[in-house]
Amino acid sequence: MSKGLPIDLEIKCPTLDEIKKRLGDFSSKSPSVLRSVISQTLTRIKKEFLKESVQAVYAVDDSRFKKGKSFYLTAIRPRASNLTGVLKVTGYNIALSKYKMSPEEPQNQKKQKYSERITPKAKVLKSSVMKTISKCFIAKTKSGHIGIFERNGANQRSEITGNYKILQKFGPSIPSILRNEKVQELLNIDIKKSYEHIVIKKLHELATKGK
Repeated sequence: MSKGLPIDLEIKCPTLDEIKKRLGDFSSKSPSVLRSVISQTLTRIKKEFLKESVQAVYAVDDSRFKKGKSFYLTAIRPRASNLTGVLKVTGYNIALSKYKMSPEEPQNQKKQKYSERITPKAKVLKSSVMKTISKCFIAKTKSGHIGIFERNGANQRSEITGNYKILQKFGPSIPSILRNEKVQELLNIDIKKSYEHIVIKKLHELATKGK
């Protein structure tokens, strides 16, 4: 399983000057409000936005978004000296079976003639059609994982057993997916909605407390 190229997502929130204009009489609170906007937005990206944006474009299984399953997130939160936020995303290529796959379970090939065996199909993008994965088969490993596998050629036999080496098919990693323009567009829409909501909430809190 190969590791995807990491990506750093810089959180595109309003500038300090934009926050000052929005806060008006409370402009002196702008740095702390901006820190709060960025920090809360980072949290929402980790918990909600990233999964929603990815699954709107890619046919990837829910299980891949559980902590530590396929990728890792590190949030670099804003400080008084640096009012920016960055989300570092690292991860491995995702098994093709964790995207849309058919059939979803392995066949009992011992009871079937070779001509009756179903060649697996899969797709990575939601908008694409299912594609036949030729010369491959679906199998369950001892751990219970179901994947799409292929046997390598005769020159790839194991030196120990003499059997063909079996390789699993993989799709893109989450860091690679986050380079998709449509995914980034959807993510930025969610981020903008989030910071608008947070700024309005902070303005209400400041107005309630007074200057």
